[in-house]
Amino acid sequence: MVGACLVGASTYLPLPVPRTRYERENAPDLRVKSFTLKQTDPGGVVVFEIGLANEGRGDVHNATINVLVPDFANSVRLLGGTGVWLTTPEPTIPGANGGSIYWTQTNMVFPGRNAVLLDVEVQLLPLRDFPVRVKLLSSDLREPIAAWTTGLGV
Repeated sequence: MVGACLVGASTYLPLPVPRTRYERENAPDLRVKSFTLKQTDPGGVVVFEIGLANEGRGDVHNATINVLVPDFANSVRLLGGTGVWLTTPEPTIPGANGGSIYWTQTNMVFPGRNAVLLDVEVQLLPLRDFPVRVKLLSSDLREPIAAWTTGLGV
């Protein structure tokens, strides 16, 4: 009787289908773990590291990463990356004023049970502290990932 009610309810009500045990155990668990300042140059170059960890078993395929910095920076790029940098009126962190410039990199893979370190170079004069935001998107993730820091301690 209870089974018939559940089948009927799931047929006529727009309820999400629960994940199977296999899907739960093998799902990716990608997280932004750290933002670390690595190098500053008096010429206006700042290099920092973004630490990412996929603690789940599943790989994250075809991911897109966006690294946002305030629009007072001259440029931003992922060292060793092949993406592009663009501008947006979106603030770097929620509630802030001003727009951002951002680096976008597509077709990235984050293997399961592994950590990845990404080095990002920002050029700005004069040197000053700035916020950073990272956004990750992939069809392998249940929802987009967003993380930010209010400053790196430049």
